[in-house]
Amino acid sequence: LNERLLVELNRKTLRELQIRLNMLGYDIGRLDGRMGPRTETAIGAFQESVSLPVTGKVAEDWVLLLNRKILQDVDKRLQDMGYEVGSIDGQLDEKTQAAIKAFQKAEKITVTGEISEHLLARLRHQRLRDIQACLKILGYDIGPVDGYMGGRTIAAIRDYQDASGLPVTGKVSEDWVKRLDRDALRNIQMRLRFLGFDIDAIDGQMGLVTQQAIRAFQEAEELPVTTELAEDWVKRLDHETLRKVQIQLKILGYDIRKTDGYMGTRTEVAINKFQKDTGLPVTGKLSEDWLPRLEREATRNIQVRLQFLGYDITKADGRMDVQAAIQSFQSAAGLPTTDRVAANWFNRLNAETVRNVQARLRLLGYDIGKLDGKMGPRTEKAISSFQKKMELPVTGQVSGEWYLQLDQETLRK
Repeated sequence: LNERLLVELNRKTLRELQIRLNMLGYDIGRLDGRMGPRTETAIGAFQESVSLPVTGKVAEDWVLLLNRKILQDVDKRLQDMGYEVGSIDGQLDEKTQAAIKAFQKAEKITVTGEISEHLLARLRHQRLRDIQACLKILGYDIGPVDGYMGGRTIAAIRDYQDASGLPVTGKVSEDWVKRLDRDALRNIQMRLRFLGFDIDAIDGQMGLVTQQAIRAFQEAEELPVTTELAEDWVKRLDHETLRKVQIQLKILGYDIRKTDGYMGTRTEVAINKFQKDTGLPVTGKLSEDWLPRLEREATRNIQVRLQFLGYDITKADGRMDVQAAIQSFQSAAGLPTTDRVAANWFNRLNAETVRNVQARLRLLGYDIGKLDGKMGPRTEKAISSFQKKMELPVTGQVSGEWYLQLDQETLRK
């Protein structure tokens, strides 16, 4: 009986160790309390990671280090979720116990304040949700963010590992997950900066400035304020970023019908065309490689339009330092004043630009039909005729800088 009890206790102890190794990303196979080859390999890998002799056997020295690392990992994950844990030192102190209890209560599992199988399983589930959210931020197809390792999540992990030049395993391990966290946060920072929020550096670090920018975005969108990469506000951020991309592509004359924040076929085609036109890799994805270029080109186009309408623009250089001119136009048009690119005031600016183009073309003898600020067939034909006469690229569209030349021709007449 004593021997059986000892075997059972040994299995229980080994299973607890397997659970902890699994939590840290080691592949131990089944959580069965048996010392199989995969468990031995996982123990050896952990021993090597903490600079201990590799034996693959249970020993007090590495078990103590394993427990400390587990506590550090629990502290870090709870802190990332907004719980107050104090120092991340691998000690089960009062603050850590209080945080564990708060998490257990929120997750409706037995409240003990101790490290348990249920606690680690729930934290691992939450961690996988975070990984899925990060992959989704970067444009990978993971399906629902549900915390389960399904086929699409495994495929997305493999695709990310391959794109990042990492060993392709399709498995979760802290070495590449840390990089994923940084990449996802860089993407968040890039989008926030693109939307006009103050980001000092796109570095993948959750510093104070980034936290303030996230909170400012959430408050502006009337969302719950948190620095956790939660699906609700990240989805809204993605939506607002794409809306601005659509507006700016429309400013540049690309075929965008709706600025609705959804990636339809027209938007994807327009993004690909912009990337191709500007000599960038054609990916169809939002990235820091081309969004700043799009911003500059669209801003420059706005500057040229304002200059064409008589507003004081020192230099059309693509820098957003023309707030005074933008706000003067908005006030004259009876619109709310803002220095951000938005569909409402740009549509009015576009209509006023087209109306002025029509007036000048009519003065030069071209048949433009009604002077209505709308791009009808006769206006397009007149623009094309003028561009051809002046040996300019024939687009038939109000974009680029050709209408400054139209202004000069009108003045000559």
